[in-house]
Amino acid sequence: MVYGEPKAAKGVDLAKSSDADLVAFQLHVNDWYVRQARRLLQERAIAGKDLTEAHATLRKMLAGNADVTRKLRALWALYSSGGMPGKDLLSLLDHENEHVRAWAVRLIVDERAASAPAVEKFASMAARMRRRWCAFSWPRPCSGWGLRSAGRSCRPWRRTPRMRKTPISRRCSGTDGAAGGDGPGQVVLAGGRV
Repeated sequence: MVYGEPKAAKGVDLAKSSDADLVAFQLHVNDWYVRQARRLLQERAIAGKDLTEAHATLRKMLAGNADVTRKLRALWALYSSGGMPGKDLLSLLDHENEHVRAWAVRLIVDERAASAPAVEKFASMAARMRRRWCAFSWPRPCSGWGLRSAGRSCRPWRRTPRMRKTPISRRCSGTDGAAGGDGPGQVVLAGGRV
């Protein structure tokens, strides 16, 4: 049922848009445009198109935009189009926003095993979270959830002997010798406790 004469939707063919336009769509209010533009950037990257300028603009968006959702959109577009190498993701583990850190953890272990520097950084982040929990100031950051799930790609047989001394699962679970073993991270990935 329609009241009056319906207005025809103005057609937008994103496939005809330039790379710069697709990057600009990452700031659009409508998430459909954002996702379609990201998909098209990914398809162009897979086809071998040079997206250097688009990646540079997305990096500026990631670094300079005040809105975290826009930072995440830029991060996802960079990652899906091949513009976010592992070393850049590793630097995002020190980002001030917990959501960006959590997505950095998730993308580092996506489709591959985490590198040795990444696993060491995960272990130090987990130890820092454990200290915060003991001080009753830990706000259950979402990066902690990402760390616990990332531990699956950091299994003991993939770790160096130095990393085996402080695995992420023990750091998050509180079984690393700290007082009290039942904190927010009582998931022990290597031991299977949930």
